[in-house]
Order: sequence, then structure tokens, then C-alpha cells
Amino acid sequence: MRIHGFARAGLALIAIGLVSGCYTIPPPLPPPPPWPEILAKQIPVLGTNILNSPVIRDSKEPILLKIGGMLDKSRLTVDTELLMRMMRTHLVNNGYGRIVVFNNDADVAGFIEDRNRKRMHEVFKDQLRYLAGKIVKSAMFRGRNVQIAVMPPDVSAHLKGINADGFIALLRDEIAASCSGNITFLPGNKAGDADYLLRGNFTAFSMTDEVASGGKEPNADMNLRIMFVEPSSGESCFEVSLPARKKLFDPSLDATLILSGELNDIARETPSTREDYVRMGFNIVDPDTSTHRYETACEISATTYKPVYYQ
Repeated sequence: MRIHGFARAGLALIAIGLVSGCYTIPPPLPPPPPWPEILAKQIPVLGTNILNSPVIRDSKEPILLKIGGMLDKSRLTVDTELLMRMMRTHLVNNGYGRIVVFNNDADVAGFIEDRNRKRMHEVFKDQLRYLAGKIVKSAMFRGRNVQIAVMPPDVSAHLKGINADGFIALLRDEIAASCSGNITFLPGNKAGDADYLLRGNFTAFSMTDEVASGGKEPNADMNLRIMFVEPSSGESCFEVSLPARKKLFDPSLDATLILSGELNDIARETPSTREDYVRMGFNIVDPDTSTHRYETACEISATTYKPVYYQ
């Protein structure tokens, strides 16, 4: 019993000696530099540089600016989307009307899309009314009693969401309202009794990759061709065309310039220090030529001292 007690006391003394003389608890790692706060403080400086740049300052018309994203090539934990929003706020509030920024927020995108659809419908209706008057006044229909059979329109496979039947129906209504009762319409199954067949052809003459890969929105330049065809010969006797532009769906395609950003960092370590070199830049790009019209950047370095371990 006595030997066991001495053994326990000796082990306790050895443990105390190891803790006090041979090993120390390592100090905690120093916190990393607060890069979000450091970079956020540079936004007003870089934003002022952009507003004072020749491409903005010397423009005679307001700049229609589309805000792009910030390409993050760093290892930092930084909300780059927040930095772009801060830049947008600075440009709008300090641009004094020289910069107009398109809003791409999700909460307003639906409203803008519905508004653009309504706008396109109204524009199409005005153009259809003009075409109807042109058709009624043409020599082929003026002063004649004519029966026209409306045929289903053809739609290019690349165009999605186009209500072609509705546009043809609107054109038919506009023709009926513009004529003096001498033009009557027959359904498609009565084509044999008609003097002419009304055909419509919706084609896309350019498109975005999104639509080409099966997107739902008709975000493409398209053309509506109206043809009056003789049933017996199949020859077109009268044709008119109606172009529709994709900008009616996405006004930001009219942007004068595009703002984008890029974040980079380089780290260099020694046994006792870590040096971070960070570069945040903003580019003004011409959407027509993809050329950089202006660029501004900040370059920041920070040194972190590592803890020293003792044994």
C-alpha cells in the first residue's frame, strides 16, 4: 500500500515537470485580415475613379450601364456580389444622372418581364394595324369582294413561347375593321371556297444561345411574313413583313457599357509570417466590341505574424 502511494506521487511530479519545463501550450492562431471590410472601404475610391473616367465624364448622353459579376480568382472569403451592389449604389447616387443602371434583381425581374410582354403586344398590335391598312389599300383588294381563308401559321422551331395564332387573329381583326365589308374570312377547312389563303410564317434570323438550346423565351430577332396565296396555283400574290426585336424582352441589351470586376490574391509564407497581396479591379467594357474602355483597381498587402512554438 505504501509503495503504491509513492508511485502515484512520483508520477504526479513527473507530469508537473513536463508541463512546466518541457512543453508549453501553443498560442492561438492570429485572425486573418478582415478582407471584406478592407475591400469595402475601397469601393467609394474606385467608384469615384469610374465616374471621373473619360468614358463616363465626356459622354454627351447618359450611360446605360449593365452591372455584370465579379470574377473571384482568390482564396478569400468575400461576398463579391455585395461588393458589386455597393459599387452600383455609389455610381447611381454620385453619378448625378450620368449613369442609368439596369436592375437585374430577381424580385423585380418578373414584373419587368410581364411589362415587356405587354409592351411587345402593344407594339405588335400597332404594327399589325399599319399592315392591315396597307393590305386593304392595296390594288389587289381595293374595290373587290374577296373571301380569304386563314391558315395555321408556321413557326420556326427556334422560337419558343410565340402565340402565332393570336397574332394572325389580330391581323384578321384589324383587316376586317379597316375594310369596307368587301373582305370576308373563312375558316381553314373552307380553303377550297376562298379566293386567297392567308398564311403567316414566323422565322428567327438570329438568336441567343439560350434560345438555340431550347429556352422558353423568344429572346431572338424574328420576322413575321404575311402571304396571300392563290389556292389553285399556290403562288404568293402579296407579301408583307413585320420584324420584332429581342430588345423588347431584355432592355439591358441596349446597354451602352458593361461593368465587371475581378478579385485576385497572392500569398507568400515564411516560417514566421504570411504576406497576402490582394488586387480588386473594375472594368468598363464596350458590349459591341468587347474592348476595355476603362479600368481601375486597388492593390493591398497585409502581413500576418505566425505564433512561435516553444518546446
